[in-house]
Amino acid sequence: MTTTFDSNDIILNDPQQQQQQQQQQQQQQQQQQQQQQQQQQQQQQHELPHFTVDEYESELNYFYDYDQDMAEAVNEAEYQDYCYQQEQQEEETDLMDDSLLKLIVDVQSYLSEAPTDSPLFALQYKMYTYLKQRAFEMGMEIPPSF
Repeated sequence: MTTTFDSNDIILNDPQQQQQQQQQQQQQQQQQQQQQQQQQQQQQQHELPHFTVDEYESELNYFYDYDQDMAEAVNEAEYQDYCYQQEQQEEETDLMDDSLLKLIVDVQSYLSEAPTDSPLFALQYKMYTYLKQRAFEMGMEIPPSF
C-alpha cells in the first residue's frame, strides 16, 4: 500500500514543520481577530450613539419645540396672507361701491335738473332710495333735505 503526501500534510515527527504549522495557525488566528476588530469598528461607526434617558428626552423636547415653532411660523404666515387678502378684497369692494355711488350721484344730479314728468323720474326715485339706504349702512348722517 502506497501513501502519498502533499506539501500541506503534516508529518508529526518533524518538529520544524510542527512549528511552521503552529505559526501559520497563529497568523490565521491573528488575521481573523483583526478582521473581527475591523468589523466591530465598522459596526460601531454605523451605530447610533447611546443616550441617557435625560439626553433622549432633551432631544425629543428640542425637536418637538422646533416643530412647534415651525408650525407657529407657518400659521402666522398664513394668517398674514389671509389678512392681506381680506384687505385687498375690502379695498376692491370699497372701490366698487364708491364707483357705484359716484355714478348714482352723478346720474341723480343730472336727473334733478330734468322735469318731473320725465320718463326717468322712476329711475331717479329708485336711485335716491338706494343712496339713502347705503348712506345709512355706512353710518353717515343723512341731511333732512336728502
